[in-house]
Amino acid sequence: MIKMADGNPLFHNHKGGRFCYVYPLVQCKRIDGLAAVVGINQGALALSELLRPETTYELQLGRRQVIAGIRETIREEWDLACSANGEEHAYLIDRWVPLNGDNYNAWRTTDSLLERIALLERILLGNILSFSKCVGLFFDQPITCRISSLSSPEIIRSKGTDMMSFKAEFKTNVNLPEYIGLGRSVSKGNGVIRLK
Repeated sequence: MIKMADGNPLFHNHKGGRFCYVYPLVQCKRIDGLAAVVGINQGALALSELLRPETTYELQLGRRQVIAGIRETIREEWDLACSANGEEHAYLIDRWVPLNGDNYNAWRTTDSLLERIALLERILLGNILSFSKCVGLFFDQPITCRISSLSSPEIIRSKGTDMMSFKAEFKTNVNLPEYIGLGRSVSKGNGVIRLK
């Protein structure tokens, strides 16, 4: 049995018994109804060293043991950049968990939909900047981010805590890779983005 939690901290974001608060470069998620693992930069390298398409794996999922194989691997190079000409890219984001304790209080204390959307746009912009910083990209021009559609909040549970999640459509002048996660708990499949 392969224990992904052993060895490389990219698979679990722990080092020396402590949690590392960095953007996860290995993310488990569901894409088109199938289990998927997305690796970014060093995470993609670590996955390619660990997983082989011709092999089956015995995985521990909670209390269950599951035999799994790899259906396909896809490797993509992505030009993560900010459009100099103001061109925007449209995305869908699912199960986006933007609110932490501090910004949840700001959300809760306003009844204005416009103020709530403005708050979420600032948080989403911060999510994009956190991702780009983690992969080593810093922008020398302003980043734009506009939410064009937002669902009502849905409650999801993670580690015994209820969190509000949203489905949204947004536009940004940053060319983001599909299937990365933005927001909280992205290593567990939250905040997956797709091109619209």
